[in-house]
Amino acid sequence: MGIRVNFDKCSGCGLCEEYCPMDCIRIDESGKPYFKYDHCWYCGACETECPSDACKITIPYLIR
Repeated sequence: MGIRVNFDKCSGCGLCEEYCPMDCIRIDESGKPYFKYDHCWYCGACETECPSDACKITIPYLIR
């Protein structure tokens, strides 16, 4: 999918969950994020707000 999380960098701070305007990120029991991709608009909020630079959005096709 278009959102990748580097779990080695992820601190589990929860900012991606807090700032997601579509409410499609949750933090699991281990403190790491998981995504509900079918609701994601790939807006970039998780990537922008991540202090450890763990979230990356890569969209393999052009969205118009």
